[in-house]
Amino acid sequence: MDVKVTKTIDIQGEQSPVPVVHVKKALSEMDEGEILEVVSTEVDCFIELKEWASYTGHEYMDGLANDNVFVHYIRKGKDAQNDKYLHPRIISNDELISKIQDHLITVLDVREELEFEFKHIPGSVSIPLGELKLRLDELAREEDIYVICRTGNRSDFACHLLEKNGFKKVWNVIPGISHWNGPME
Repeated sequence: MDVKVTKTIDIQGEQSPVPVVHVKKALSEMDEGEILEVVSTEVDCFIELKEWASYTGHEYMDGLANDNVFVHYIRKGKDAQNDKYLHPRIISNDELISKIQDHLITVLDVREELEFEFKHIPGSVSIPLGELKLRLDELAREEDIYVICRTGNRSDFACHLLEKNGFKKVWNVIPGISHWNGPME
């Protein structure tokens, strides 16, 4: 593949959500139509970057693999979304605390396993964002699902992914575990 690359970032060894964070930053410094080359070693990075690019209005062009190194190409979109949170249904931490007390709901934590083990909301379901697309069958499509991460960014993307796959009652919890004052294990 012959691609005229504007900028290259090397994120080998980085795991979700770090690749998307680096890609967002790199693209924010580029002009419309320019191409970002992303070099990674994370297998799940392909799924995450392709979905994220589509979600935000960028174009995931292609990916190549060679000796466990993956190269991704993303063209900065004309109408790319720069809003911090794109999912329209947002709920605050305080609102979620009252819902936990009053209702049977699903709280989906999309942080990495180590983050979840360190502290989490009692009864929450742990599915790291990088695994979510492959584990959708673990969630009930008809239930209210409140998605949480550390700051609201990964959960925002997870809400989009869930809705794209037929989940209708999904909310992004803002600002997330980093400012959680409710029950914690």
